Amino acid sequence: MANFLKKNWIWIALVAALVAGNVWFVTQGRRDTGLSERVPNFALRTFDGGAIYMEELRGRPVLLYFWAAWCIFCDKEMPMLERFTKEFPELAVIGVHRSETESREVAVKYAEERGITYPLVADPNDNIFNYFVGGSNIVPLSVLIDREGFVVDRIVGPRYEDQFRALIEGLLKKKD
Repeated sequence: MANFLKKNWIWIALVAALVAGNVWFVTQGRRDTGLSERVPNFALRTFDGGAIYMEELRGRPVLLYFWAAWCIFCDKEMPMLERFTKEFPELAVIGVHRSETESREVAVKYAEERGITYPLVADPNDNIFNYFVGGSNIVPLSVLIDREGFVVDRIVGPRYEDQFRALIEGLLKKKD
């Protein structure tokens, strides 16, 4: 055993460092936005140069949808969310583009080709994204916010249409 440790000490140290890093990330490095936490008054910068402030959305349920053109799941969910904006007009759907991962031009072209009309905003430094996930690169990410501005659910990864519909209907039924 001592001979094994002597020959493989670099690999053992590397594995130990990776395990320690993962433990730290899970316990400290990842921001776990708690349910019932009020979302700060982020200024969301639209692709056309305007701004949407989270406080302006109070009184309406909100779905923040973090996406990127390279995300194969987003390609299926974004048109579905477009349909939901028609079906549930009281719901504010906002697409938050992972601008840190690709250019604005790519995002605009992508959204235009898919007929997306709900507001799309840029997150060039991933500040808003990191607020909800703390540095992970997982998209899609959906954050459901109630009428008072409190996080009620955070969905990491893709969902089927019936799953998304149930989440949205639950958010719309929630009375504050």
